Amino acid sequence: MKKPFISIFLALSIASMSLQALAKGDASASGALNSEAIAQAFGVESPAAVSAPQNQVVRRPGQSEAVAKGRPEGPQAFSLIDRFDRQFVRLDSLIFRSSVFPSVVVLPEIDSTEVNTDELDKALANEARARVREMKGNTGLSVSGQAYYRIDNPIIIDNDDDDRPGTYDIKAQLEVRWSIFQMNLFHRKGKERAINIQQQIEHNLVKKELLSTAFADNYRIIDIYYQGLLSGLLHERLENMNVLIDARTYLADIEANAGSDLLGLLKDRADIERQIANMDLEAQSQKRYPRFESVTIEVDTVALFDYILNGNLDVLTIDRRIELSKQEGKNLSYWDGVELAPFARYSHYIAGVYVRSTALDAGVTVKFPISSTTSRRRKTFEATSRLQEARRDVLINQLHHEMMLRIAEIYRINSAIRLQYDNAIELRDYLRQRTEMFQSFSGSYNRFLRMRDYEVYMHEVERVINLQYNLEKSLMALQQLIGDRSILDFCQITPLAAL
Repeated sequence: MKKPFISIFLALSIASMSLQALAKGDASASGALNSEAIAQAFGVESPAAVSAPQNQVVRRPGQSEAVAKGRPEGPQAFSLIDRFDRQFVRLDSLIFRSSVFPSVVVLPEIDSTEVNTDELDKALANEARARVREMKGNTGLSVSGQAYYRIDNPIIIDNDDDDRPGTYDIKAQLEVRWSIFQMNLFHRKGKERAINIQQQIEHNLVKKELLSTAFADNYRIIDIYYQGLLSGLLHERLENMNVLIDARTYLADIEANAGSDLLGLLKDRADIERQIANMDLEAQSQKRYPRFESVTIEVDTVALFDYILNGNLDVLTIDRRIELSKQEGKNLSYWDGVELAPFARYSHYIAGVYVRSTALDAGVTVKFPISSTTSRRRKTFEATSRLQEARRDVLINQLHHEMMLRIAEIYRINSAIRLQYDNAIELRDYLRQRTEMFQSFSGSYNRFLRMRDYEVYMHEVERVINLQYNLEKSLMALQQLIGDRSILDFCQITPLAAL
């Protein structure tokens, strides 16, 4: 069943052809259209104003004598009819040409050069190895020395020998100590793992920054592509408006009510010019008439969400933070605070000018902390881990909500595309029939109505382009949820016939 507006166009076509049958007439010997044909071409009821000689004044109601005298209607009318016909030929060549743009989606793959983290990964790996070597390089050995000078009350060192003084003035000591538990003997592998987890977190944060730049570039590519299509379409519509406005302006001077829709045409042209002015200059430089294959898209929701849970960079980062908190808690040990340090000490004493003595001692120092610091620190890491898990749950809910909103938007756009696409296809078939009919018709006809037919069709195509544009932006929003894997891996694309 034909849609209501298509039925109206067909009715208008029949009415127009009826006028054409009445308006048939031979052209003059010079090839110019006769006045009756001009009247029919512009929808003027009477050709008197057009056919009147220049020195004969034919005044219409509401028309001044100066306007009636001063306008050479015939030649300008022929010029306007020629402009109509040339624009019709151009539009037909664009709308019904065989070449089309390939099936859209133009959503580009993420540029691997923009998110290349090879150099970053090398730097992070080098830092991790350096931190591990730093940890392993702690031998627990230390050397200390001290010296004393007695200002008063010299210390007695030997009273058995009357020939030696019984005091010393200076004492010097040198000690070597080995703090065994400072050698990272406990949980060494766990501490290395914590270092590697920290590097993974850093990697994810930097990659997210790189991807944000790549996403911005891809939005730009989509903008340029669709604005280029719209620019080509709008420039053709602008030429349509110029022809219609010039013709209506011409008729307004010879027929008082012939330019009644001129204000609406001027408003439509201003709207088109405003849209073009707001477009990117690069897109305008790539303008082309948009005969392209539209598409609808179905998204595998289950597979997409499963990948988001395992591939979203924010989720991965939180997972690593949870893992890091748990690992750091495991790495804690009570023995880290215990000191067990064997030592050897050499002492040298000086008494006066002539007397010196030495001593060599060995021993072990043991120190046990009396506190609950280790257990409390472990509980702190456990609390941090639970906090990160809660944040992960909130993030997952947000990502799921965002995904479902975008998918619902895609399905809504799919439905709108199918409706607008069906309307556009039906209108295009109608235009094709009308074109074939006019090509086989030798008389005149109402060119205003025919131009309006093209305008209605092109306006439908403009709506389809905008819908397709919004569809790709919704896909790009889903792309941001999964990082550098293509969202098209989770989509089924159904091409529609070219418009």
